[in-house]
Formats: sequence, C-alpha cells, structure tokens
Amino acid sequence: MRPEALKPGGEGVRLPVTIEVTELTGPEIILTGKVGGQQVLASAPPYSRVQPGETLELTAPLAALHLFDPETGLRLN
Repeated sequence: MRPEALKPGGEGVRLPVTIEVTELTGPEIILTGKVGGQQVLASAPPYSRVQPGETLELTAPLAALHLFDPETGLRLN
C-alpha cells in the first residue's frame, strides 16, 4: 500500500498504527509506524499534531490494498 493511501479518518479498512517517526516534508507529514509487526507508511496533512508513541486509527480504501500469499509471494487480489 502506498503512503498516500493510508490516512487518518476516511472510509475503508481501519488499522491501528503505532507511530514511530514523523517527518514533515512540506505539503504533508509522512508517518512511519507499525501494525502488528509490519512497518507501514502513511501521509497526513502538515498541520497534524502526531507524535511518536501515539496509536492512530488510519484508513485505506479497499482498492489500495495489495494482498500477497506469505508462502508463495503471489498476489491474491
């Protein structure tokens, strides 16, 4: 999933993400966090007040998800 697909609020699949790093790039903040043991990247508006250690509920539209079989590595959708 691309960072711009995973955002605070909105409709889609909801994921609780524990934020580890925030990086202001100018037009957005890139959030690096974990869902379970998997690292994910998300984007948020530049005025967001997100701090490392927070857990946010982020959403991604179903069309943005790419699922893979963990044994074969083949795409499932």
